[in-house]
Amino acid sequence: MQQNWNKIVGLLVAAALWLAVPAAAAAQPDVVQENSFYLYDEEYGYYDADDPPWAYSEMDSAEAVYLEPNVSTFSSDGLITTMEKENYYEITIPASVSWSDSSEDEETTFQMTGTLQPYRRLTVYISSNGENKLTCGEQTLGYTFTASSDDNNLTVESDMTCKADTDADKKDFTANYKLAVTGTPTVSGEYTDTLTFEIECVPKTYTVTYHINNGTDTKPFEQTVECGTSATLEDNRFLNGLMTFAGWSAEPNYTQTVEAYEKLLHHNNEMTEWDTKTENKKYDLYAQWGYLCTLNVKYEAADGSIETGGETYRKVVPAGENYTWTRERDHFAPNADKQKWQDTSYDFGTVMEDKTASIVVRRNLYDVILKGVLDDEGIESKDISEWGSATIYINGKPVAAGESSYSEKYPYGSTFSVNVQPHEGYAVTSYEYKQTDKNEKGEHILTGDSEVIVHFKKATTETQALLPGDDSLPVVDGELLPEDAAVYEPSDTITDSTFDDGDSYWNDDTHYDDFDTYPEPDYAPLVNPWTDR
Repeated sequence: MQQNWNKIVGLLVAAALWLAVPAAAAAQPDVVQENSFYLYDEEYGYYDADDPPWAYSEMDSAEAVYLEPNVSTFSSDGLITTMEKENYYEITIPASVSWSDSSEDEETTFQMTGTLQPYRRLTVYISSNGENKLTCGEQTLGYTFTASSDDNNLTVESDMTCKADTDADKKDFTANYKLAVTGTPTVSGEYTDTLTFEIECVPKTYTVTYHINNGTDTKPFEQTVECGTSATLEDNRFLNGLMTFAGWSAEPNYTQTVEAYEKLLHHNNEMTEWDTKTENKKYDLYAQWGYLCTLNVKYEAADGSIETGGETYRKVVPAGENYTWTRERDHFAPNADKQKWQDTSYDFGTVMEDKTASIVVRRNLYDVILKGVLDDEGIESKDISEWGSATIYINGKPVAAGESSYSEKYPYGSTFSVNVQPHEGYAVTSYEYKQTDKNEKGEHILTGDSEVIVHFKKATTETQALLPGDDSLPVVDGELLPEDAAVYEPSDTITDSTFDDGDSYWNDDTHYDDFDTYPEPDYAPLVNPWTDR
């Protein structure tokens, strides 16, 4: 809300008339009074010291008049400027004016110039402390004060009052003032008066009136807004029994629906569509009422527990209306990731009083989908049961095992891994993860439907390592192996194609080879039965 500003700034200006008048000849007194103290002057002769003749000398006219503001801020060029601190106006008057020495010139003039900002009304009042009389001791001298203006931006209502106002544009203005001595001084000395410039500047305004609208009998309250600025709406100050304030409307009989209440105006709404240029424009707003529905929302963690914290949603619903609270998943905190949460709703039913409820927002569920590829033959299948069996671990716990393709739904953010045991004659060469992400520990997490492709290849047989400390010599088909034979780990599949010379010996349990160069990097020798006995 713009401040309703009505401030008066006073500028005091002292006007001093001093009359340096040449003394006229005075006759010597005819009779010398007894007990008087007389002095002699060549021009006046004898005179009473307590009653000098020049005190009654007739004076022709004033020789000079000057204006002296009784403030200490003068510009270098002899002008004084007053500017209202919020820059609504600026006014300049002279620090002094001169009056000609000529006895024929009994007038002097000065100007007041100024600038007024948009949507302001300015009034300058000038008053004389001495009622337009210059005084010197007990003696007085009359003078006139006349105001005029040559432009249309300033209106001279009287010699002592002028006004200016602006709309959308600022205006410059000038006032002309004339001083004229009307009397004839009878005593030499300094004649003074004080002129006071009283400046009043107020903004043009329009009004917003707030009504309680069907509530208890409470008077409306008003908001005054400066023209040229948008109104920022006030908060509600009314009470209406057990009902809750829902917002402001421009219509007293506003539509009583949940959808219509979504469009009500509220505290801090800026009314940019209103006419702000017309002074004294009036707007009316009416309070709308309903009952408060409160929903406390908690969030599900990836492991199924309930997260700490949460949020509270509130809605004022018209009496008698049905209300269902709904939120699409991308509206939720603490993370607006729309893949994270399920769409959620809560039905409050028909609202005839304040209601409170609580719900848990569940995480969206996603699949872990297994696919198999037999690389040797380029076969791809969603059913890996021919090549192996799988176990899936969700948040570190096994949740399924089987020999067929696997599809189940688990919460967003769950960690998961896959372990496949190949059937005899097959080996797993790699796992390929798609549509997934990793947490700070490097674990795969569900951020969508995640696909795991298991790559297989055919194997002739699997190897078994000769256990350390076993003194028996390996025998293949009844024959001892040569001294350079090597034994390999059973965790990897080794086929004839792995070796460089093809001179391999096989039985059902152990695979031995007599080649000298060991395969790198997957298959390193564990035991040489001839040298490591």
